[in-house]
Amino acid sequence: MKRIFIAGALCAAFWGIGSLNVNSYDVGMRVASAQQPSLSINQRELKKSPDHQVSDVYTRAHHLIYGDKAPLGPDGRVRIALVINGDEDMVVENRVKNQIYQQIRDKFPRESFAIMKGTDINTYLLEKAENDRALSKGRNFSQPSSRYTLNENGVSEKHGESVFSNKTNDVDDMPVGNRPRGLADMRLNDYVEAGRRLDYDYVFVLTMTLSNRVKYQKGLLPIFTTHTSEQNIWMRARFVDVKKEHYVYRNDLPAKGEAHNGHFNGRIYEQSVNTVMKEILDDIAITE
Repeated sequence: MKRIFIAGALCAAFWGIGSLNVNSYDVGMRVASAQQPSLSINQRELKKSPDHQVSDVYTRAHHLIYGDKAPLGPDGRVRIALVINGDEDMVVENRVKNQIYQQIRDKFPRESFAIMKGTDINTYLLEKAENDRALSKGRNFSQPSSRYTLNENGVSEKHGESVFSNKTNDVDDMPVGNRPRGLADMRLNDYVEAGRRLDYDYVFVLTMTLSNRVKYQKGLLPIFTTHTSEQNIWMRARFVDVKKEHYVYRNDLPAKGEAHNGHFNGRIYEQSVNTVMKEILDDIAITE
């Protein structure tokens, strides 16, 4: 038994098995580390139609050929990032967003334009807004979470639990309301910077804001009375040419939706968006 043990030890020493085990572990760790997955925002192009499905094989092949930034479909198409934001009651309605998507699909042919859901643009701008608001209040991210504000001399000082900003309106002087401030303070140069960083030709931002509403009834007897609800909205369009650094189109358009069931719901908002999107897209010309 001792001879076998000694012989095994000698072989191990001769062949370097002891060191081999250490090196294998080290190599294994490095391989595992190299194979760790990375995370990024998915590039999502608007479908031809809501029920259209792009084949998985096509998607994989396209990714291998063009990489992450290229849109699905023929290479070299004009890339437009679409960002939709605004009041909660409208943004949560799928019929409202689908109305926007459908009209944009019809306006910009898939063969020439890649309309991308601008989640990456939105993320970039939200990060910028977060940093800008912190800097405007003198907060250093290396500091604890207690709040800082600027005194009358412009010096940063601790100020208990005061909020970063007491603004209630956005850059267009419209009320932000009961929703995250989000892109409320973004301007032309911010959209241009984001578009350049993320390789877009155009950035199309649509902000929906609820305005005045009225509810009334017509008729004398309860059985013959009709209840009508009217809701005004503002659609604020910012269509930015990233390369030329200017607005192709910038407008604030009101629209009215109406329903005769006495309720304020997605059907009213859809009517408004349908009308105002047609107006916006009719104002934008496509030239060769």
